[in-house]
Amino acid sequence: MKIFLYPLVATPLISCSNSAGDQLSSSDSVVVRFTTIGYNDSISKMINTTDRNAIRSIANFTSGTTDMEDAKCGYNGHLLFYENKQEVRSIEFNYAKDGCGQFVWKEGDKWITKKMSNEAADFFQALEKGKSSF
Repeated sequence: MKIFLYPLVATPLISCSNSAGDQLSSSDSVVVRFTTIGYNDSISKMINTTDRNAIRSIANFTSGTTDMEDAKCGYNGHLLFYENKQEVRSIEFNYAKDGCGQFVWKEGDKWITKKMSNEAADFFQALEKGKSSF
């Protein structure tokens, strides 16, 4: 019986070890929407890409970061990952470096909040200002 239970216990641990970035890297497109903080329906700029390297880079920004409490600063962007024209995940973000830099998404009934790296913050800020591209 112990041998039978071991695979059942190990399976959830293995499946949970996949980061959000790994799961999203298989997406075939991503949309980046920039919004005015406090007005998520006010889109100031929208960028779409199907470039695999760009998708992997953006997905990797959401992985490998540390968990954090929601900074309650609002959001100035939104990532929409798609696979076969179906939304895979919606992630809100704030690229401010004043303690507000974060990614937030819902996984099941739980909200996940990850700290945004300075590299990711620089990328999104430059992308919004048109100084960077995929």
